[in-house]
Amino acid sequence: MTDPSNALGKNKYPVCCFKWHPTKANILAFGTTEGRVAFMDVDTLTVTPVKVKESCSVEDLEWF
Repeated sequence: MTDPSNALGKNKYPVCCFKWHPTKANILAFGTTEGRVAFMDVDTLTVTPVKVKESCSVEDLEWF
């Protein structure tokens, strides 16, 4: 599997947390030290940004 931070291209901030989807084995949610959250389809390496927290590292993720 490719490191999600490499798939982000211009993102220079490291991935600090991630969590696999509970029922879709190919979907990974991850957060960066910059405060970005995104989903990655690891089969296609498609990254979908979903949220940005201003100036704050993402410390934990939870699927609902």
